Amino acid sequence: MAFVDSHIHIDEIADEQRSGGLFLHPNYRAVIPGVTPEQSKQTRHALDHDLRLRQAIALHPWWVEENPVPPQECARWRQVCELAAQPWAIAVGESGLDHLRIPRNHPLHDLVEQWFIAHIQLASALDKPLIVHAVRCHARVHELLKQYGQKQLRGVIHAFSGSLEEARQYARLNFRVGIGPPVTRNHSSRVRAAATHIPDWQLLIETDAPAMTTGDRRPGEGICDDLLPVMDTVALLRGVSSAEIAGLTTENAHQLFGVW
Repeated sequence: MAFVDSHIHIDEIADEQRSGGLFLHPNYRAVIPGVTPEQSKQTRHALDHDLRLRQAIALHPWWVEENPVPPQECARWRQVCELAAQPWAIAVGESGLDHLRIPRNHPLHDLVEQWFIAHIQLASALDKPLIVHAVRCHARVHELLKQYGQKQLRGVIHAFSGSLEEARQYARLNFRVGIGPPVTRNHSSRVRAAATHIPDWQLLIETDAPAMTTGDRRPGEGICDDLLPVMDTVALLRGVSSAEIAGLTTENAHQLFGVW
């Protein structure tokens, strides 16, 4: 049985936490999102061409605060474009909006939107999937994807926190949703409803480790093995076996990212 974590910052997980468990399973697979081009280069070197682990490239919206200039004026953007065009880069992302950290009244909000639009256009131009960071901003993210994405644009809304109707709106744009650790908590009713009712093709599972976590660990302490309770919970909600969810999400990852 294969396991695909569609979003994990594995480069931020301590070596000792990668010394056992699911990470060492021969059929473990994972997508490592881009945060900065420097991080992506370091991660590629550290991966040592482990083909189970594939990378996406982007400047995360939080890191726009470090370079508060438009993408066309930023050397980092040129690096993002160069790296994203490499054959080993399977996607563009994670990029997007975060109205919790950078709300509409934030002085950098409009600039963050410019960076997101640039990533949408890059993914469209390269014909690669887009990994989207969307926090409390689904209506605006949907609007920008629809406005700036070309017909072939596809991707995933990672760490999906929206409603079932919002998931359906993304489906109309050929975007999947990544279901993560919040689904394991009974009070996460919106995420659990989406995980239960979205069509099979739209479902991916992820950990977003170490940022997110299941169980009693605090945020920032997530590990690779958190994928298993996510998978088991989604299986329970959908009334199927965990093996079926593993197989389904592995196939969906293959269809989206073109690997494995």
